[in-house]
Amino acid sequence: MKAAWASSSRRTLIYQRETRLYADIEGLDDGTLQWVAPGGYTSMFDFKPNALIVAEVLSAVGAFSIKGINAVSAVWDEVDFQDATTCNESDRLIQAMLERLIEEKLVTEAASDDHVGQLYNRWQMPLYALDMKSKVVERSALEEEQERMLWAETGVTNEY
Repeated sequence: MKAAWASSSRRTLIYQRETRLYADIEGLDDGTLQWVAPGGYTSMFDFKPNALIVAEVLSAVGAFSIKGINAVSAVWDEVDFQDATTCNESDRLIQAMLERLIEEKLVTEAASDDHVGQLYNRWQMPLYALDMKSKVVERSALEEEQERMLWAETGVTNEY
């Protein structure tokens, strides 16, 4: 009896640890699948990693079904992200993906307007094809760019 309890207790501890660390699809005894999101991110700031938030949103908008994965793939395969690709292109694809998921009636009742905002704010543009090597830049050029960006953020676009 003790060995069975210890084995069950150990499985419970492992399950609890893994559900804090990993996102997964869990199969229930009746054959249904459910999304298991990591837990344990409670703090005074209630921090959740962006990747987890995006995964939760994609689940809510129906992207994790077979039809949803195919819809997402079809939309995002339109663009080969390169160095010159801007975040506007990523936003356009998010819009097209959401429209397609809605059109195919895959969005769940759990989806909300807040989820849409989370996708635009937190889903990182694919970086796999970008040249991320460092390059030598003069300090003065960096300072000029920093100054230009500061003025642009304040709404001043004219250079003096």
